[in-house]
Amino acid sequence: MRKKADIVRKTWRSLLELYYYTEKTILSDQVKLERAIRVFSMLPIQRNKVVMDSYNGKGYGDNPKYIAEEIHRIDKNRCKIIWLTNDTKTKYPPYITPVYKQSLRAYYEFVTAKALVYNSRVGRLAKKRAGQIFLQTWHGGIATKKVEMDAEAKLSEWYISNAKEDGLISDGIVVDGKPNEELFLRAFWLNKNCEFLKYGSPRVDVLINEKDNAEIRGRVRKSLGIENDDFFVLYAPTFRKDSTVENYISSFNEILKVFEAGFGKTKIAYRLHPNAESLMDLVEWGSSCSINATKYPDVQELVIAADCLITDYSSIAYDFAVLRKPVFLCVKDIEEYMEDRGVYDIFYDQPFRLNRTENELIEEIQNSSMDEIVKRIDLFYEKYPSYNKGTASEQTVKWLMNKGLQV
Repeated sequence: MRKKADIVRKTWRSLLELYYYTEKTILSDQVKLERAIRVFSMLPIQRNKVVMDSYNGKGYGDNPKYIAEEIHRIDKNRCKIIWLTNDTKTKYPPYITPVYKQSLRAYYEFVTAKALVYNSRVGRLAKKRAGQIFLQTWHGGIATKKVEMDAEAKLSEWYISNAKEDGLISDGIVVDGKPNEELFLRAFWLNKNCEFLKYGSPRVDVLINEKDNAEIRGRVRKSLGIENDDFFVLYAPTFRKDSTVENYISSFNEILKVFEAGFGKTKIAYRLHPNAESLMDLVEWGSSCSINATKYPDVQELVIAADCLITDYSSIAYDFAVLRKPVFLCVKDIEEYMEDRGVYDIFYDQPFRLNRTENELIEEIQNSSMDEIVKRIDLFYEKYPSYNKGTASEQTVKWLMNKGLQV
């Protein structure tokens, strides 16, 4: 019996070695890869399969995550949810099948899925087939910095090419409010048949529907070593094109003291943008009083767990605004940033004050009142209506089903 088991193990090992050798050979040869894709494209589209990708393979989160959770809530494993990833360490729910993005299987899953759900511009694995659905969920809330066609002169040819291809094949795009509806119409290279899903952002549902927020808050804080009664400040700056931290805040100790004077024991955690993750281990920037939360998989859960946000140009500010939590901006390089990308008029009309130095930031934290902050946020949303009602995930999945996804 033992001898038979050894034979089975050796045979299986040999088959795996043959598969990985063949895969490596195909992936390294463009001609062979295109032939493999053509073969996969001859296979039938699986109407109960959806392929998802968040931030080009950077883990499990953002809008696709909440769409996946809604699919599972409805169908209980009848729909195959494939998640393309470069992060092999992320833990996924049992109903998610993670597939390494740089694998031959990723091409197979892509060309045989009924629905393709992305949240950013990514290099296409293969061409979209007739009968497939491509949904662009985007990753930003209200955009204050110029993007896409509005920043075309600042973008690479590779990016623009991918963005235009996305626009041509998009069957739908998730829209969270009037400002983004206007932006998508003007600057996203969308084809004339692309449908605007004006339901809000699926990732915002969890902020509006508060039922599970206490559980999420406790779990996140425990994972970061933050007590439930600590005042939790999240610092989440956006990325810079020169990939430096020069214009990030650095006076963590001084900021910590200010918060502790007003709110008691305080913890600060920083969360870098996915495009700036390479900077997260810079010891000379990170402070001994700050916690590195960059690798925490879902930024929405950080939003729930934190009591306050400090950022610069990131749209995460508007996720905090949904919960009417205090938001502070520190925009030390505003002139350089405007020269590089530019900002929209809404940047100067937002409900958050523009602190150009860390001293100005500290002064605002010392002198601000919660009532004043909430009043400014309410006035902002009166002027710029939001479509978020807490039902975006449900309505988005219904849209996918109406397009032919079997759930």
